[in-house]
Amino acid sequence: MSWDLSLEVIVDEVHCEIAGEYNYTHNTNPMIRVAGFTEWPYELDGMAAGVFVWKLGVAIVALQRDPAAFRAMNPENGWGAYDTLLPVLRDIFDDYRRFPSATVRCSA
Repeated sequence: MSWDLSLEVIVDEVHCEIAGEYNYTHNTNPMIRVAGFTEWPYELDGMAAGVFVWKLGVAIVALQRDPAAFRAMNPENGWGAYDTLLPVLRDIFDDYRRFPSATVRCSA
């Protein structure tokens, strides 16, 4: 299973996706939560992008500070890993920070 993220705005009552859609396995959710983003991913849907990006930035910094600890959390089944998760989170951060008033959409 995996989560899907997108970013949307409503223009004239039409829901418009404005930034990239991202998908990654649930197997790394514990890493993101331990890094400080405790709402990941089940409480993301409807979150303002500005709040989301702030929380994600905090988690990214925590993940970068102690790679060994987070690599130790890599799932045993090989689906997902610290070294592939971190670039995805950085891409999401870079993409979504441009639209702080947009709304995060998450299917988890």
